[in-house]
Amino acid sequence: MLSRCQSLAYKEHGILCVALHPGWVQTDMGSGGSYMPPLTVDDSVQGMLKVLSSISEKETGAFLDWQGKVLPW
Repeated sequence: MLSRCQSLAYKEHGILCVALHPGWVQTDMGSGGSYMPPLTVDDSVQGMLKVLSSISEKETGAFLDWQGKVLPW
């Protein structure tokens, strides 16, 4: 909700706000048991940087995953 509210408040200043989901990433905290997360840290970060470099006013206030797909609130 904070991202959504910020997107409305900062829109007049040309500032875009989104919430980003990094995906299920292979970290000490994200790995466990017999299941290995599908993403490396590098893949997740590279994906999020790509998303951030391509967002526009159309996406402001959205909840996006590391690939830029809109996730439902």
